[in-house]
Amino acid sequence: MEQRKTLILYGDWLLKKSFYRNNSMVCGVGGQEKCGAFVGFVSTLREVIKELNPEKVIVFWDGIYDGYFKYNIYPDLKIDKKEKWRNNDAAINSLIYTNNHQEDAAQIWQQKILVQEALEDLCVRQEEEQYCEAIDLVAQYALKAREEGEKVYLYGREYDYFQLITDQIYCIVPNMDLVITEHNFSKLYEYDIENELMLRCFSGVNSATFRNLKGITRAKMLKYFPELKETHVTYKELIELVENKKKKLKLYEVILDSYEDLKANSNLLNLESPFINEASERIVDTLLHSQLDVENRSVSIIKKLVKNRGMVIHFNEEIELFFSTFERLKIKEKQYIEKINEGT
Repeated sequence: MEQRKTLILYGDWLLKKSFYRNNSMVCGVGGQEKCGAFVGFVSTLREVIKELNPEKVIVFWDGIYDGYFKYNIYPDLKIDKKEKWRNNDAAINSLIYTNNHQEDAAQIWQQKILVQEALEDLCVRQEEEQYCEAIDLVAQYALKAREEGEKVYLYGREYDYFQLITDQIYCIVPNMDLVITEHNFSKLYEYDIENELMLRCFSGVNSATFRNLKGITRAKMLKYFPELKETHVTYKELIELVENKKKKLKLYEVILDSYEDLKANSNLLNLESPFINEASERIVDTLLHSQLDVENRSVSIIKKLVKNRGMVIHFNEEIELFFSTFERLKIKEKQYIEKINEGT
């Protein structure tokens, strides 16, 4: 059987990006409803599907207490996460918000529910696990799918998934006109792809959630250690390179003192070893092997919803033509079921 092409997206990231980009977009009677997150999400998803033409599309969502058990291991890094969990609780359980973050969380949550309901009829698979971060589910699926011969395309921010790139796993970065593969990676980014995790551990996350090694950037690392461009360099080998440097720089001091911080970052950021639980493993196994019930899904329902809520004016294309992309996805899911049944 021909290799199945699967597109994977991190739902919360795309939803929030669409929300803040289109925050002034409204619909409904008197323009009282925010709809920018919904319109932006569906429009972006449609464009990627149209370009890639996959047989299968999956959206992974952060759980309501995403990363809970991960940050129990590093409790001093849990401050930002606790705030996010509080905002989520406020968004779900109350109409009274104590700050703008909670109000935004509520707006995003309302549109998230609408998007999730729409994806069901658009024949897009989706899953979440309440204690797991979506990025770990993405990684787990990609690694397992590679073993079973699927071609996996990960759509997301620059650097998020680069460490997963192999001959079966590819990345699509927004606003780039090409798919990033292990063959074109070094030409595009000018360093050995095997060094991605270490570079990300040193400089890839500008957030209090992870231990930040001040003063270190990718550009500095590549400037002072050109070896990273040509070959895989381990932390031990990096230390040896530093010790052989005649010139003394603050950068070198930070690297020499960074072992414990780097170790923590590596545990948190290594997508080759994602933070998942048994529930997450079952979710991924089901997504890998299940058939989608296409007969009970209707793209027409979403077209009607968009028209009834007055969202049509926010789409840059005639609605029937716009949603035909999802009709084709439905056909591909149906064809897959037929192939499976023919083989049994």
